[in-house]
Amino acid sequence: MNHKILVTGASGFIGRALLPILQDKGFSVRATCRTETSLEGRAAADHIEWIGFDLVDAETDYGRLLNGVDAVVHLAGRAHVTTGHGDATNDCRTVNIDGTEKLARAAAKEGVDRFLFLSSVKVYGEGGELYKNNKIQRLTENDAPSAQDIYAKGKLEAEDAIYNVCRAGTMHYVILRPPLVFGPHVRANFLQLLHVVHRGYPLPFASVNNLRSFIYVGNLCHAILACLVKPEAADQLFLVSDSEISTPDLIRKIAYCMDRKARLFPMPLPLLKMLGKMTGRSNQIARLTGSLVVDSTKIRQHLQWQPPCSLDEGLKETVDWYKARRV
Repeated sequence: MNHKILVTGASGFIGRALLPILQDKGFSVRATCRTETSLEGRAAADHIEWIGFDLVDAETDYGRLLNGVDAVVHLAGRAHVTTGHGDATNDCRTVNIDGTEKLARAAAKEGVDRFLFLSSVKVYGEGGELYKNNKIQRLTENDAPSAQDIYAKGKLEAEDAIYNVCRAGTMHYVILRPPLVFGPHVRANFLQLLHVVHRGYPLPFASVNNLRSFIYVGNLCHAILACLVKPEAADQLFLVSDSEISTPDLIRKIAYCMDRKARLFPMPLPLLKMLGKMTGRSNQIARLTGSLVVDSTKIRQHLQWQPPCSLDEGLKETVDWYKARRV
């Protein structure tokens, strides 16, 4: 296979896991970093063509960026932005929405065949109760979005921009909405959870009865690959996950991989929420105690996709990376 794939945000958490998978499958890879400084030391890396690229740079040479490219995997963007005013909100819009639309329009103009955009399950909101009418509430592609923060709203608007560009021309889109992604080099909330469990802090989640979907970064990259090579993926939206687990059980599994004891104790949910509000951590408490479950039936059936790694395997890889970086 000699197709050329452009991967934006290739030096990030997901991008660095995706590149070797694409190369192993015979793709020619062009990868972007945000700044020229990030390119240092990458020029000779495994035959990957690295290019400095900024979504908000008016001087970007899209011809050089997209020349000869068959498909784009768009990972770049501002992440972990939930609230903000003024500059923060404007920057998120400029990068995640306007920058994505600009790239999609340039790709369509250059004759790119497929534009894959990594969105987020956060476009549905933060989740909530586990059961409704005695049935687990699983999100599907048919559920109406209910984006609540600026990051999620930006993802949703970027999706719409891509739809509009593709429907006006011949370029095909693929939209993936994953839940929380974990794996080596993970950041933000999952990395904080690794810190807390490793340090043996007691956690008040023993009586939490929730369920949340996750996906290991290697499995997500495997799904991205399927969306690139399978014709059936064209012009499709997919929810993609590989596991679902409660917060206390996740903590227990992480602790087991770390050879630590999971120090969990019960606390009434109303008290947890009150403490979250008092400490400014209401959103974190809501995610740790609420449920958000993804139904990935569509991608599994439509593309015959199955995640190659189990939850336990993914957590072990993540914890091994975490312990190694602490040495």
